[in-house]
Amino acid sequence: MKKNFILLVLLTLLLTSGKKNFYKVPKNFAFIPMGTTTYNGNTISVDAFIMQKTEVTNKQYREFLNSLKKNKELEKLKIAQIDTIKWRQAGEYNEPYVNFYHKHPAYDNYPVVNISREAAELYCEWLSQKWIKENGQKVQFRLPTENEWIYAAKAGTNNKFPWEENSIINKKGEHMCNYKHIEQQKIREYKDGKIKIFNDYSPEKKNVKTILAPVDSYETNEFDLYNMSGNAAEMVAEKNVIKGGSWNSTGYYMMIESESEYTEKDIPSPYVGFRVIYTILSENN
Repeated sequence: MKKNFILLVLLTLLLTSGKKNFYKVPKNFAFIPMGTTTYNGNTISVDAFIMQKTEVTNKQYREFLNSLKKNKELEKLKIAQIDTIKWRQAGEYNEPYVNFYHKHPAYDNYPVVNISREAAELYCEWLSQKWIKENGQKVQFRLPTENEWIYAAKAGTNNKFPWEENSIINKKGEHMCNYKHIEQQKIREYKDGKIKIFNDYSPEKKNVKTILAPVDSYETNEFDLYNMSGNAAEMVAEKNVIKGGSWNSTGYYMMIESESEYTEKDIPSPYVGFRVIYTILSENN
């Protein structure tokens, strides 16, 4: 988005003024301006930050694993391993995903899942060190805080979803994200503020089967971020907090203010991935 690009340029110039070297901004990251929004009746405020536009991909995470193997960091490698067997908990016949999802090039641009919180944090640590080594700049990659994630998902609005319409299906009848939907499912907001879900469903009709999609599927929100609801739910900095709903979540969980449906929050899951934030460290850090 043009506005987002201009803001990113201005932020970069501000952060690099008076310094010999300009700070590079990673590709596929978006500038999120400081601001305020509401969440379940509370007001939250955040400072500006730079966030990955998509969920971390299988290809990106595989580079991390390969680096650990190459450098013989065996303890970290043990923690970082993908638990592919977790695909079996997703039901039906998922053996192809067990065997190929995290390895085959066809899934390179799909979100990495089935990793623990500790593994995601190790990825951030590795990416920070890699960036510093390659660019000579003091930066940190990390998981977003819950408030940062909420504000980024709402994109400076008070919408129920990351997109403008207060419906999970747009006026063209297209689904706005990757979720587990039942034929003709609609979520509608009434004038009194109540949200109701309508399903044209009967036992004779089968649920529409969905699975993970490429990380840049569907349209971005106003902050140029993909899949803040649906596809892979996402870990944040706070422990035991998962945001966004997944490909296996029903329409209700696509609403930003919905409670999380996941009880086992920090262990590998076929429904949960993550994205990262890029932070420029001060000279004193």
